[in-house]
Amino acid sequence: MRQYPTSYTFTSRYGQIRSVTQVDPKRFVVEGETLYMRFSSDETTGFTMADFEGGPCVMSGDTLEEDIGHFPITHRFMEIKSVTCLSPEDAADLMGYTDSAMVKTFDKPDYAYVLVEVQ
Repeated sequence: MRQYPTSYTFTSRYGQIRSVTQVDPKRFVVEGETLYMRFSSDETTGFTMADFEGGPCVMSGDTLEEDIGHFPITHRFMEIKSVTCLSPEDAADLMGYTDSAMVKTFDKPDYAYVLVEVQ
């Protein structure tokens, strides 16, 4: 049986380290240092796209394989259902960190967390 979370680390096109952490069978947290983020949304579903400086850009309707590339995490070919910007506290909680000292390490300047849910 697979234990969560499991992570994969890669480098953006500008050289920043990014991580994709699978927190359960259909949810992933994409995180990394970024000076800015771009978002797109619609009135029906909220956020539809989150774009880190230097990538990745994750969008509803794409697959993780299309947006991030090949990585050894299940469901990478499944369609992205939703994209949500996370607070550091929510990211820590999703990744299973409950110790308050550890949660504080998630609150970093110029750092972003995005929750991606696949269908």
